[in-house]
Amino acid sequence: MIRPLLVILALSACSQVPSYQDTSGASFIAAARGQIDPDVAAVAAIEPDLQFPARIGIARVVNGQLTLPTQAETALFDQTTQNASRYGSFVVVNPYLTELLTTARLPVDRNGHAQRIRNVHRQVQLTAARQHLDYVMIYEVGARSPRTRSPHGLRNIPGTVSTPDARVTGIARAVFMDVRTGYPYSVVQVDRDISDLRREYGMRNDSEASRQAAVLKVTEALAPQISVMMAELAARAN
Repeated sequence: MIRPLLVILALSACSQVPSYQDTSGASFIAAARGQIDPDVAAVAAIEPDLQFPARIGIARVVNGQLTLPTQAETALFDQTTQNASRYGSFVVVNPYLTELLTTARLPVDRNGHAQRIRNVHRQVQLTAARQHLDYVMIYEVGARSPRTRSPHGLRNIPGTVSTPDARVTGIARAVFMDVRTGYPYSVVQVDRDISDLRREYGMRNDSEASRQAAVLKVTEALAPQISVMMAELAARAN
């Protein structure tokens, strides 16, 4: 059940309805009757295998980096998923373990050195695998403004715009992914106006407190959609 607080937060944000996928990769490839790009076939060749209860990772990505959730965000997700034992257990994907992946059997460069995993979603998947998780919920937070149209990086939010009346929009997106195969079962995105944080923290404030406040405000808008997503995924599970 979505608690009243989360309902209020959902009404104050612009959100998409979560999208879901349960299609077969084999069927997709077969429908091409042999006329398919090999790279496309390799990407498509995954099958859904959604089962609960499971070990589910929670991965927080801010500024393009896997980071630990704050206490406030952890409490928010505890509220979102409470009484949800049918899903299994939730475990934070730990960025410290990402660093330890350099000692694993990763691809090496021509000098024999382990290559760094630059794609953050791949980092999350491999770290979740190291933690023996079945699925992972990746939530990524960013922002856009008239001067920064790319929806990434809260480093300069809320002090990223030069005029007091400019609107700063926080963006949060989440994907529920199979750790073993990378199959994306559901995706959702929400937008929330965070312009008012400039009045609270100052027009040019770039403090950690302002960034964390912005991240939390946008994550609050995402939480109700994650609750909806999980309920639907549980209904669709094998």
